[in-house]
Amino acid sequence: MKSIVLAIVLIVVLSLPAKACLTEYRVVVFKPNEEKQEILEDFAFNVSNPFNFTVTDVNLTYRNLNLHIPVMKEGEVLNSRYFIAPENFKLNIGCDIKGDAKEFKVIFTVLNGYDKYLNVKITFPKPSWLTGCENCSVVGNNVVFNETIVKEGRFSLVGKGSGTFVLNDGRIEFSVIEKANLSFSAEIQFSITKSKENDKWFAVYEVKNDKPIDFNVTVYGYVNESEPPHNLNNSKLIFVKHVTLKPNQHFNITVNSSAKSPAFFIKIKPIANVVCNVTVFPATKIGNHYVQYGLIKGFSFTIKPVQMTPPPLKPPSGGGGSIVVKQPQPKSNVKPSKSTSKPAQSISIPPTKVLPRAPSKIPLIYPVVRAEREIISSVSFGGVRINQIKADKYTIGTLLPIVFFPAWMLFPLIMSRTRVVFDSGVFSPEEATTFSRVIVPRGVEIGKVLPGDIDFDVPDFDLVRYIHEVYDVPLNSAKAIALSLEGGYPVFLSDQYSWRVAIEFGCEAYLRR
Repeated sequence: MKSIVLAIVLIVVLSLPAKACLTEYRVVVFKPNEEKQEILEDFAFNVSNPFNFTVTDVNLTYRNLNLHIPVMKEGEVLNSRYFIAPENFKLNIGCDIKGDAKEFKVIFTVLNGYDKYLNVKITFPKPSWLTGCENCSVVGNNVVFNETIVKEGRFSLVGKGSGTFVLNDGRIEFSVIEKANLSFSAEIQFSITKSKENDKWFAVYEVKNDKPIDFNVTVYGYVNESEPPHNLNNSKLIFVKHVTLKPNQHFNITVNSSAKSPAFFIKIKPIANVVCNVTVFPATKIGNHYVQYGLIKGFSFTIKPVQMTPPPLKPPSGGGGSIVVKQPQPKSNVKPSKSTSKPAQSISIPPTKVLPRAPSKIPLIYPVVRAEREIISSVSFGGVRINQIKADKYTIGTLLPIVFFPAWMLFPLIMSRTRVVFDSGVFSPEEATTFSRVIVPRGVEIGKVLPGDIDFDVPDFDLVRYIHEVYDVPLNSAKAIALSLEGGYPVFLSDQYSWRVAIEFGCEAYLRR
């Protein structure tokens, strides 16, 4: 018996068993004081082949995105961006402010609308008014909430005092798994074994699934009984079979022919429709780059001073009824009307737009001489908090002879308590006299007016390079931000973009005038 074994390569469509095939970035801004989110951009990228073999004829469908990729090699990842229709996250962040000047709480609520748990991390720059943190922690210069949320998560920032307070922009990190429809092809092997017994030729067709994935396939068998040369075009169809093959399963069928020298052919048409995972991240665009966290928009809020009310009067002994407070009688014969005390009013804290970080310009400051004066705002320099009070004409008249000379003598002493970083060695006379202990990056331009104590320092090269190249920050500003991060010093920057990047990194940053 003679046998001929023909080894032929076949392209088949395979299925993906819950493997990642796509990444999505949604550039999002959460606004907790308005309880809404805004999607600025939505795009997919990182189409990947998760298998250890080449695939072809890839078709991917996700929402309004339809992709066809002819060939993807083993482990290949395509980084092209494909913009898709924006879609909100099923996650909401709300904010409520409760309490008064004695103690108030900024309460954040995170609602998970997905049918699976989410690992959520929220980070805010530590506000100057913070006195406590509930269900969160203070890590360096940041307040961090990190929790696995099934349906709802909650944390609170605690403070005290009255006036207008600012919470700067924060960030949120999490990921969500969505599904996409996917089909693609790969190579498998099959064989035809031909033999002759007596006057008949026999052919055994065999198809084997050597891949770890199920697939459906239609097998067509042909025979050509004419004289050589043989080809498929003038061959006769002898069978059609529909089979489902699991990994390592095979299919075979035997046919025969009485022709003198027949040729046997096979044609296979595989079809599969599967799903794969899409990993979705919130993102923020900084310059021309995207970072893998969403933005939580900061906001300002106002806490009113506590209204002092007199203690309640004791009722007359032996009797009940209401208590009437007697008012001073006027000299005229007109009787005064009775007045009852009004109930305490709840503090209203309307949400407002985000205010920028306090500028480096120092506001006019009056020393506190009466405890009941209303504090308008405060500023912190060198670890010392100075309150700005609401002064009437009597206060100003009392302080006018003493305020100017001692106050201007006090500022250089206060500012000299800590070192600060500048991104330039060119100082204004006001800066040179106000800041006596200054650090500047080595290699910057030096001016003619300098502070009394100035150091030239070299920051970490890799950190400077990262800030400069990834965030498009000018080199000297990147060096100054790096020095601020390494030493925990306040940093003064010359342009607004660098100032905002420094705030993103959690620095105590100020914009130079």
